Amino acid sequence: MEDLYELFAHFTRNEWIYESNKIYEFEAQLTPEEREIFYLDPKTYDWDTATALYAKGIEYYMNKQDFH
Repeated sequence: MEDLYELFAHFTRNEWIYESNKIYEFEAQLTPEEREIFYLDPKTYDWDTATALYAKGIEYYMNKQDFH
């Protein structure tokens, strides 16, 4: 587990800040129908669920553990 932690240390120890201004500009150009298909609002991204699923994926693919 320690080796795996060290492997991903750069991604887990640092702060990551993403700016999303361009996506708002792009979304403003979409029709209402396109907005229904291509939902782009990054404010509604569920980071807790995404992080938990990311960790499960690491366990499954890197450690060959059961996904359940």
